[in-house]
Amino acid sequence: MPPPEPVIAPNLGLYLDRPSFSIPSRGLEDCLNVRILRGSLSSFNMGWEKFTTEALNGPVTMIDQFFKADGNSFLIAGTFRDLYRFNTGPGEWLFITPVYNTGTVTTTGASSTVTGSGTAWNTAATNRTGNNVQVGDEIYLHTTGNNAQNDPSPAVGAWFPIVGVASDTSLTVTGTPPAITTQTYTIRQRFNSGNLNNYWRSEVFPRGDVAATIGDRWYATNFVDDIVRWDGSATFASRIHTGASGFRCRFMRRFKNMMLYFNIVENSGAVPNKPQSMKNSDVGKPETMTGGLAGEFIVAPSVAELVSVGAIGDDVAAFTTREIVSITFLGSPDIFAFRTAVSGTGLIAGRLVGEFADGVQFIGNDAAYEFNGVQAEQIDSHVWIRVLRQQDTNRIEASHSIFDEENGTLIWAIAQASDSGTTANGTPPNIAYQSHYLEDVGRAPTPYTRREFPFTAAGFFQRDDALTWDELTGPWTDYNFAWGDRILAAAFPLVLAGDINGQIYTLFTVDSKNGAALTSYALFGKRFISDYRHRNLIWRVYPFTQELPTATYTLTTTTSVYDKPDGVGTHQIDEYSMAPNSQHFISPRVRGRLAQLQFGTAGAPTVGGQPWRLDGYDWDIRQGGQR
Repeated sequence: MPPPEPVIAPNLGLYLDRPSFSIPSRGLEDCLNVRILRGSLSSFNMGWEKFTTEALNGPVTMIDQFFKADGNSFLIAGTFRDLYRFNTGPGEWLFITPVYNTGTVTTTGASSTVTGSGTAWNTAATNRTGNNVQVGDEIYLHTTGNNAQNDPSPAVGAWFPIVGVASDTSLTVTGTPPAITTQTYTIRQRFNSGNLNNYWRSEVFPRGDVAATIGDRWYATNFVDDIVRWDGSATFASRIHTGASGFRCRFMRRFKNMMLYFNIVENSGAVPNKPQSMKNSDVGKPETMTGGLAGEFIVAPSVAELVSVGAIGDDVAAFTTREIVSITFLGSPDIFAFRTAVSGTGLIAGRLVGEFADGVQFIGNDAAYEFNGVQAEQIDSHVWIRVLRQQDTNRIEASHSIFDEENGTLIWAIAQASDSGTTANGTPPNIAYQSHYLEDVGRAPTPYTRREFPFTAAGFFQRDDALTWDELTGPWTDYNFAWGDRILAAAFPLVLAGDINGQIYTLFTVDSKNGAALTSYALFGKRFISDYRHRNLIWRVYPFTQELPTATYTLTTTTSVYDKPDGVGTHQIDEYSMAPNSQHFISPRVRGRLAQLQFGTAGAPTVGGQPWRLDGYDWDIRQGGQR
């Protein structure tokens, strides 16, 4: 039997649908924290670092950017209880949560009671479901007052959680405020999400209702509270609430200069819950729900609820858990045409849709699919059959996806039964699968790799100015991009991700997990090294790696040999130097009928991570040995 051919361009990625010995030689049985890029396996810049040292006040459930028609943009983030905007100049987060600040307050300095004058704390709100002030809201109190406090950590004064609302003029807080006499105040009317399933979803409506000067507005919903709007100029956002005629929704989409609101819950009515329905605003008026072309329609043909929407050319595709419905705009009098394009297959979770130029990819209960507006085709079963069998159905809405355009990947973070880190707020996905959709692998399926991704939400941030090297906060050894890399340029979209603790990170700029070790490895499939009747000797292994002049670490190479395809193996671990002019091979000298190789590093944080790149490998096999 001739020796196995060398492996060149190991870019086929994971194969989880077959035995190890039937995986293509350029494919992988397992991997962690590596990407495929132009025919190589690499762990460069697979880590993350803090975007700011300041953490938000709970699990991050949204990261979004509001672009306005005048060229201004705002980075927005959301937690269970609050909304924030990023103040780029000083690099700080500020609240935009709606507030109540009518009247004045007085405190004794010796009690937890706050007394109001001209206040209506226990009165039904005109801009909020329920009363103006509710238990769980927070009040800002200071001796000199402030009715527009938006700083989470003010230099003077403090935020006090409200634990009781006795009347329109009396409430109780946690702690003892200072003595205050007839001063202004700020109460944040906080939100009530409470778990990762009720995450924020947003949409931008530009140049809305020009005659009424609404202009550009950013809208958001968490399905629990009233829909929120913000224009980028006001200190705080406000709520869309119109009493008995109001409604909530699970998600929104701007379409044909109308706002579409999906999966409706009415504030009143005989049938308030309408999970299969959609409301549309009048043309150009995102908050006008009567007159003109405004209306309401049943979208889903079955009892399955609407969970998301994606753009397909000139139409939109509405996803339920069991169908895909194509929505086409017709104009008056019919307004829309609804066609059930796919029946029996739907979307597994609201944030598992990736929109491409020629269609959308989405994750269903049994497989990944590609929908082109006419039909859905199953794709990438070599990965998703295994992954979806391990999903945690009770937490599946915690799953999410994000594009990494710099590296041509679509990252799918899936809630799995193996996830750890359970908290009172829920458990985020721990692992994500990267679809390398730009990698050219001929007729092979899209290559995938696996990476750590312990985040609750992800999004983009487009800087207003260029990043210079003196602004980088980590050690030099932690960065691995070129001096002229476009990631340093203004307007390049950085990928951000937030975690269960409220911290937001910048992804793909460093080789560590915010200074902690980032382990990375790639395990190839088993390959026959003999005619199976004999045991052969692996004499040498030649890793094709990138030389790193400053590397103070080695590439750990594990050679495993087996006598049976599914038998117990013998493992030999060697350290391969990546320094220039070093020995270009290792000598495992182990015998077997099958063999497989693993390459990787442990990622010591003292050197800012241990990145590597592998372009393939070769080996010397000597014949002979026990039958």
